[in-house]
Amino acid sequence: SKILAPGLRLGWIHADASVVELLTRDPVLQSGGCVNPVVAAIVHGYIETGILSRTIVDLNEIFSERSRGFFEALRREFGLPDSSESPPSPDSR
Repeated sequence: SKILAPGLRLGWIHADASVVELLTRDPVLQSGGCVNPVVAAIVHGYIETGILSRTIVDLNEIFSERSRGFFEALRREFGLPDSSESPPSPDSR
């Protein structure tokens, strides 16, 4: 959930279909108690449309670039040799 928004609180259940079926019949969950159906619906759309997948790819590139920059700064400041292994790029995984 932190990929979507820093303050977002969202949980999900990953279980066998029979367990999910039992939970969908729970009266508290059916009434919307203890869950946020609006946020859940928004996040569901975000996943189903592929926006989440694209966001993850973009964030991977951003954080990889930051990691390489940080590594280069450490190498420069602490005198590590150029042959030191740097973090892999997202394309090399």
